[in-house]
Amino acid sequence: MIPALSRIWEECFGDSSDYIRFFMEQRFPTCQSFVWLEQGEPVGVAYLLPCMIGERQAYYGYAIGVKPEFQRRGICAEILHCAEQFCERKRAVFFVVPRSGVEKYYENRGFCAAFYYCKREIYPKGEVREILKVSEAAPAEYTLLREHFFQGEGCVSWNVNAVEYALEEQRLCGGFAHILHWHGQKYLLFGDKRGKSLYLRETTLPVALAERISPELCKYYGAAEIILEYPASRCKEGEPRGCCWNFDVRVAGWIGLELAGTKEGGEKHV
Repeated sequence: MIPALSRIWEECFGDSSDYIRFFMEQRFPTCQSFVWLEQGEPVGVAYLLPCMIGERQAYYGYAIGVKPEFQRRGICAEILHCAEQFCERKRAVFFVVPRSGVEKYYENRGFCAAFYYCKREIYPKGEVREILKVSEAAPAEYTLLREHFFQGEGCVSWNVNAVEYALEEQRLCGGFAHILHWHGQKYLLFGDKRGKSLYLRETTLPVALAERISPELCKYYGAAEIILEYPASRCKEGEPRGCCWNFDVRVAGWIGLELAGTKEGGEKHV
């Protein structure tokens, strides 16, 4: 079945064979998969990646795809229905990160916008005063620092194996997962470089500190600006990152490590 699922992935999302193989070998065995068959052949699939939101089990609906020639037949809706029933039996939260343009589809299925985030563009001001000390992030340390910072209500928690995959996936796609050592403190820097822009898609660096050391960050990464994404301070502030099917989100929350899959950040949804 793996070859057939890999073809669905390639046709729906256009990722390289190396990337797809990486998922199938490293992440596929740890997730719940819902596969739609036509005449015994897989034509649609959804992968549910386990995580936690507070004390509650949760599943991230990832790489939900239907082969192009079988789309608009209600197959995706049937797959989602099966996933929703599974999560209901488990009393688990089910959430997705829809790509731009299909949010209404999920809203019509009863999903609610969630995981609000803000984006800040920072341009370096002043001179470089210090040389940054930056190291590669190991999965265990990344998990520990992440859990300490993103611990509010509505924040998604990933175990160390999930974090290890996410860090490797990020590097495979040309990004980085670093730890900044600054005056006795450690900060996570997870992102990538796009042209002259440094994108920090997940970081424990406070916005004020990012602004203060922006000359140093830009010099280290060879960037002219920093685009920083961080949790909104309250619900409805900023933009929703995803949506939940059976979870009354009254706080902004945070997902992080969504496994975008490409340097361009292409979402894994139809």
